[in-house]
Amino acid sequence: MGKFIKPKFLWFAFWVIAVFASITVLPNLQPIITTHQNVTKSQVNQQQLTRIQNHWRRGQKNAKQLTIVFNNPHHHLTTKQNAAIATVLKKIDKKSTYYSITKLRTTHTSSNDRELLTSKDGSTQLAVASINTRQTELRVVAKQLTTAAQTAGVKVAVTSPDLITANHQAAQNQQATRLLLLGLILTFILMGLLFKSLLIPLINFLFQSIVLISTASVGANAITRLQLPFTSNSLLISGSIGLIITTVLTWSLMRDYFINRAGIEDTDQAALQTMQQQYRRWGFSLVGTALATLSLS
Repeated sequence: MGKFIKPKFLWFAFWVIAVFASITVLPNLQPIITTHQNVTKSQVNQQQLTRIQNHWRRGQKNAKQLTIVFNNPHHHLTTKQNAAIATVLKKIDKKSTYYSITKLRTTHTSSNDRELLTSKDGSTQLAVASINTRQTELRVVAKQLTTAAQTAGVKVAVTSPDLITANHQAAQNQQATRLLLLGLILTFILMGLLFKSLLIPLINFLFQSIVLISTASVGANAITRLQLPFTSNSLLISGSIGLIITTVLTWSLMRDYFINRAGIEDTDQAALQTMQQQYRRWGFSLVGTALATLSLS
């Protein structure tokens, strides 16, 4: 197998250039996924929060909201608990710069806020913080506020539509990564069993990595520059297609090589003839996979 690889530097130089160019122009995928993720208000069933958002977003450019929820699951909040909540919120407000809070609305801000931010049965009280997302990440501040807002005898939670969406996207990304890694492992084992060789699965793994990077780069740049539609599942689907196509092409490559090798004594000539047969197949397949990434929405 070493004789197949050694004389064909042009073949590998082509892939090195392709992957280097793809990595160079590959943008950050997370903002693309976040920007193009379809968010609906049905994700959060909070009519009071929606009313606050519609009123409060004026003058709060580059700010996203976090809602701090204080709840007594047994009965209404007691006077002592309300006082403790007020003390906690004052401490948070004093450290607003640390938390990147541009504005904090509580039940003590105004009589209108008291009505909006308090449940009818008195068991729940809300505080709404506007976070400057240019300075920090919403998920980071949410964790900090959850810790800072802890109050004795009261359940505390920090939530928002943006935070729910971010957590959902993070879970999707983790699941997609696991599935692609599982696919890499399974195809590695499959190629090893088919050819009874360790080198061929490694070659296939190299090709799969190159195809995934190249496809992601082409798709992400086209989506960014052409403003094409996109969903967070697109890369998973196109990545899976890429793994399957690359495995089939690697099998085709090695099959052609062994067939040519049987009829040609010169290994270099057999390898060269194999590559000439494969260039067109790989080109069409890579273009097709990139187009599949663009068309998934």
